[in-house]
This record gives sequence, structure tokens and C-alpha cells, in this order.
Amino acid sequence: MLWQQLFSPPRRPANDAHRAFLAGAEPVKLPAHVAIPSGTALVLRGYRWGSGARTVLLVYGWGGNVGDFRPLVPMLVKAGFAVVALDLPAHGTSEGKKSNLLDMSAALACWVAQSGWPCALVAHSLWGIAAALLLEHAAGAVEKLVLVSTPVRAESGFDVGFAQLAVPDSIRQLLYERFNRWLGYPMEHFALAYRQQLRARRVLAVYDALDELVPIGEVQTYLAAHSDVEQYWVTGVGHYRMFRSEPVRRCIVQLLTT
Repeated sequence: MLWQQLFSPPRRPANDAHRAFLAGAEPVKLPAHVAIPSGTALVLRGYRWGSGARTVLLVYGWGGNVGDFRPLVPMLVKAGFAVVALDLPAHGTSEGKKSNLLDMSAALACWVAQSGWPCALVAHSLWGIAAALLLEHAAGAVEKLVLVSTPVRAESGFDVGFAQLAVPDSIRQLLYERFNRWLGYPMEHFALAYRQQLRARRVLAVYDALDELVPIGEVQTYLAAHSDVEQYWVTGVGHYRMFRSEPVRRCIVQLLTT
């Protein structure tokens, strides 16, 4: 049961505002994605707004949906960008029942192979590590990467959830060992790379100082060791409400337009 909870994201039902938002988008067709590690061919779907020559790719977090970007997309379109948001495996209207960081990164690579590299990538929460893995290991690059509420290590993000559920350390260790066998990588593999390994000219990290789902101490240590990662901090916005914050949205747009 716990294993299912960890890797089977909840699909939030679309409300009227979400449906109206998607109705104004152009559907994006993706080639068949082969899920990792199952090997199942999945149909993934995405959405595009605007007709600018430069594309911004948006990646929402675990259990999110494209509607999370509803406040941000009009600002980016007004700034002259084309904007693409994808429903990654087991999210939104895309196929799949389970998801993991390796599969998320591969799904992003699938879109890049079809459409080319965007000028910028904006990723939220745990899937920010998937975006970083793409930029660490792929041959291409983006001009700008924005990480919003992204834990430094996937393991620390899981540990927050385990603590909330009062999962014993012995069970955590068994789950991490199963994870290693499942994907062929230890949990330590899934973490933000050193800044010089991230193929982006500029990197912006955006955090809520009171975020209870991200170990802020680890974030501060990472940022102190990587002074060329730009920072923007807010207080009391909340992990899941970052894109509803006008100051956060303005900061992101300012980075992408300068």
C-alpha cells in the first residue's frame, strides 16, 4: 500500500476554471513514450499557448496538473513567449499509473527530441529534479532554468512524507532498497547536480522560507555552495500555491525576459 502511495500520483479532477484554461490552448502531440522501467508505450499529452518564436516549457509537480500554471501562462504569452505545459506519465490526461523521476526525465527528453530545446524550463517541486537530470545528462541546453520549491535531494523530500506518516526507519530503508532494484539507481542518484553540470546559462531557485515539504536547511546549504544560482524567497505562500503569488510570477517573468 505504501509503495503504491509513493509512486502512484493522485489525479486532481479539473474544475471549471481549469477546463476553460485548457480550452484556450492548442493540443500538443507527443511521440509514444516508453515508460521506465515497465517498457509500456504511453500516450502523453500537452498544451501550447501563444505563438512566440521562443518557447518556455513548464513542468508541474507531483500530483499537480496544467491548471497550476493558469496564473503564469498569460504573463509569459504577453511577454512574447510560446508556452508549453506537458501532462507527464500518470498525470493529467496522459496515460500511465505510476511515475518516477527517471521516467519523468525521459518523458521530457521525448518532447525535446520532437520539438527541440526550449529557451527556458520552469519546474515545480520534485519534478524540478527530473528537469535537472535532463539538463545534466542530455546533449542540449537551455538559456534559463527556474526551480520552484524543489528539494535538493529526492530522498529528503520522501523523508518529509515518511515523517508525516510516522514510517519507521527500518521500513524506509526497505523501500529505498526496493527503489534501487526497481530503477537500477540508488536514491542518492536523484538530486540537484552541481551548478556547473546544469546546462543552463542562468539558474533561478524560488522558495518559501516556511515550506514544510522541503528541507530548507538543505536548500540553504546548496545555495551557499553555488553562489551563481540566483535566489528568490517568499514567506508563507505555501508549497502548492507558489504560482498564485504575484511576486513569484513577476520574478520568473523578469528572469526570462532579461
